[in-house]
Formats: sequence, C-alpha cells, structure tokens
Amino acid sequence: MKTVSESIYSGSSVIVPMADVQHIEKHDKNSVPGIMVITSHTKWNFEHDVWENGIWINEPEATAFRRAWCDYRAELEADTLMDLSPAADLMKGFDQAIEAIKSAPNSSPEPKRDLDAERSPEALEWRRLRRTGL
Repeated sequence: MKTVSESIYSGSSVIVPMADVQHIEKHDKNSVPGIMVITSHTKWNFEHDVWENGIWINEPEATAFRRAWCDYRAELEADTLMDLSPAADLMKGFDQAIEAIKSAPNSSPEPKRDLDAERSPEALEWRRLRRTGL
C-alpha cells in the first residue's frame, strides 16, 4: 500500500476522513440529489431500514467528493490495480494468431454437409422409410 497525498476531504459543508469511507450510495433524499457516505462509524437501523449517522452530501459537492474519493482510492491501491492498457507485444501476438487462423487451409476431417439437401422431401421420405424398416 502506498501513502496518499490527501487523506481528508474538506468541502464547503463536510469534512470526511477518507480512510473511514466504506462505500457511497447515490440516491435522492427527499428529492434532493446527492450521496450518502457510509463510513466505518455508520450503523444500519434494522427497525427503520436506513443508515444512521451516514454523511449526506448534496450536489454539486457530492460530485467533488466522489472525484476526491476515487483519487484517494487510486493512490492508495496503485500498486495492486491491474494495468488494463494493451501491451504492444500482447496485441502483436494476438494479431499474428488471428492472421494464422484466417490463412489456415480448411482441413476439417468431416465433409461439409448440404443442409438444404438433407431437408428435401426426398431425403425426409428416405429417412422415414429407413426408420420404419420398409
């Protein structure tokens, strides 16, 4: 784990220690857009089916907080995050494999079936007679 450049979010209406944030829920609270920040100190109220003492942040500050939290997590987990950029040698090998498949001769051991001929009335009659033993 790495050290981070900023571990406390200090906004216009809230101050949140980033290390305490468990997750963020985006939803409307009484038709006011924003997010509920669930921290390690937030408790679930089973009787009322809501979070108690979560941190509510209204828009547009909610967007700024999400950006800061994502930056914090990216810095914190930089050494464990997977690099998803395509490696040049990997893509080169992939391209070569595709070209080899495209240029390979069709060496299927089974001959191609003519499905239209198999569905013809004569073929269907022949299979019916063969099944009945006539």
